[in-house]
Amino acid sequence: MDLNQYKFDVLNDEEFEEFSRDILSSHYKKTFRTYKRGRDQGIDASICDEKESIIVQVKHYCNSTFSNLLSTMKDEIVKIEKLNVDKYILVTSLNLSVGQCKSLIDCMSGYLSS
Repeated sequence: MDLNQYKFDVLNDEEFEEFSRDILSSHYKKTFRTYKRGRDQGIDASICDEKESIIVQVKHYCNSTFSNLLSTMKDEIVKIEKLNVDKYILVTSLNLSVGQCKSLIDCMSGYLSS
């Protein structure tokens, strides 16, 4: 699936979170839980079961800049450190270059692997 063909700007934040949850649930063959709007402590969706804990953070930044996303993710590191999970997934609507992906991975020092 080529996500570059989709127009995410027609979705609001909540709809993009639900879309992301549905894609991840299909991929992992597990149901991700989402939470009501508001302060989310760095968790937009999650799975916590006896096998693993997965936290998802969704950033709907399709009309923003990479520098805004990078700055936000630097602030998220404090929240991630408190979560102590097996896997952390970042989903964004911002179209990223290879270099920008590498910059995000470097910024998240060990929390994002790809």
